[in-house]
Amino acid sequence: MVVALAFVATVVASLFAQAMLVRYTEGHQPQNRAWAIALAMFALASAALATGTSTGWDRGTFRVFFLLGAVVNVPWLAMGTVYLMASAPFSRRCLWGLVLFSGFAAGVVLSAPMTPVHGTAIPVDVPVASAADANANMASAMAHAQFWRWWRAV
Repeated sequence: MVVALAFVATVVASLFAQAMLVRYTEGHQPQNRAWAIALAMFALASAALATGTSTGWDRGTFRVFFLLGAVVNVPWLAMGTVYLMASAPFSRRCLWGLVLFSGFAAGVVLSAPMTPVHGTAIPVDVPVASAADANANMASAMAHAQFWRWWRAV
C-alpha cells in the first residue's frame, strides 16, 4: 500500500511541478519557480520512498528521501510565499540564503555518518536526522536574526 501511495505522490507532484514550471516560463513570476523547485524535490523524495519501500532501503535512498522530503523541501515552498509578501530586494537576499542553506544541508546530510539501513519498512531513529536537524535549526536562527535586523531598519 505504501509503495502505491508513494508512486501516486510521485506522479501527482511531478505533474504539479511541470504545471508550475509552465506558469513560470509564461509569466516569469519567481514564486512559481520556487514552488516548481519544491514540488520537484517532493516528487524525487516520493520516488525515493517508493524505491525504498519496494526494493529495500539503503543509505543513498534514505539520504535522498530525508534531504529532499524533510530538510530542504519546506523552505523552498516558503520561498514562494516570501516572494508574494516581501519586497523584491529582501526576497532576493532570502533566495541566496536559501541556496546557501540548501547546499550546506545537502553537504551535511550526504556526508553525515549513519547506521546501515535495510528492509522495506521506513527507517526511524537514524542518526543522520540529528545532524540535519541541527543544521536546520542553525539556519532558522540565522534567518530570524536577519529578518529582525531588516525589520528594525524599516
